[in-house]
Amino acid sequence: MTHISLGCRFLGTTVESSSVLPLLQSLVQQLSMLGNQSPRSGLLSFDEAMLWRSFDPPSRTVLQTTVRTSVDFLFSRLEKLHSRILVCRALGYFTLANHGITEAELDDVLSCDDDVLNDVYTYWTPPMRRLPPLLLVCIRADIDQYVVERGADGARVLNWYHRQFTEAAHERYCADYAQKSVSIAT
Repeated sequence: MTHISLGCRFLGTTVESSSVLPLLQSLVQQLSMLGNQSPRSGLLSFDEAMLWRSFDPPSRTVLQTTVRTSVDFLFSRLEKLHSRILVCRALGYFTLANHGITEAELDDVLSCDDDVLNDVYTYWTPPMRRLPPLLLVCIRADIDQYVVERGADGARVLNWYHRQFTEAAHERYCADYAQKSVSIAT
């Protein structure tokens, strides 16, 4: 699907009020200027544009030009929305799992991470400190279309859908851990 057809699909499904039209015109213009980008970049751009509101300033309604910058923008949006520490650790553990990770394993690992729990329970200490399951459900809902479920070792595990997500997440969330472990080992 081309960027123009994505823009037309967007225009055809959402033009219900005149306040949305300038925003949609901007979207179609930006999609056409992206030119010969990959389909993945077009899909990420379309997904980001679906979050725009008619009252957003023009600086907020700018599309990224490459898949990598789109993925980084997605990760930074998730960090702002769900808490930087939680997203960094969740996506870091998710990325480091070689053959994927089950939702229960991710929940258990994050529930053992004191930094995550301290961030989540800032104003209240529950009798049993465990990560509230709704937090992972919300993050999963935001990245669900970029995640694939598959069978491994008799369980359904989650993994990134595309290599570019793995590379971006590894560089963003796992590089510090690799440097720290190398410096500790020497």
